[in-house]
Amino acid sequence: MEAIRKFDKTKLKNVIMEVKNFEYIEDFTIDNQAINIFPGLFISSLTGAQNVETLKENKITHILTLIPWKINIPKDLNIQNKKIKMYDTEEYDLLSTLPEALDYIEYVIENKGNVLVHCHAGVSRSGSVVIAAIMKMKKIPFEEAYKFAKEKRQSIQPNPHFIKQLQIFSKSLAN
Repeated sequence: MEAIRKFDKTKLKNVIMEVKNFEYIEDFTIDNQAINIFPGLFISSLTGAQNVETLKENKITHILTLIPWKINIPKDLNIQNKKIKMYDTEEYDLLSTLPEALDYIEYVIENKGNVLVHCHAGVSRSGSVVIAAIMKMKKIPFEEAYKFAKEKRQSIQPNPHFIKQLQIFSKSLAN
């Protein structure tokens, strides 16, 4: 009975919304590739982030995990993993996540590392963070950053709520 009282309804709601939001994904191709966005920055799905050959081939030194569950990375690869619990829902505040995520990405790249950003499918959450990184680091607006990201990984498709937040973020960078 105690466990039932401690049950977090918000977590359940986020999981349900995440499942419902799969409709935003145009191409739900789970792959094991890591796509190089620009030097030091890669994007993949969960499968890619756990693929030893992909990690070795791309000399990945750091992983930014944007899902609420734990992933398994072989310890012998000596890869640093930072986890941010992100939910692909209309209620999720992407703007509050971006400073921590972008600081991590910039830190890795400035220190000559390679960071792999991933979520479950490599589509909405990781796509959004990668687009934000492109905007900030290349100093370009949302539309250009989105196009740049899509040219590298066609399946990138932030959910509509994330797109609105990315547009707000783009305006804040312009000021």
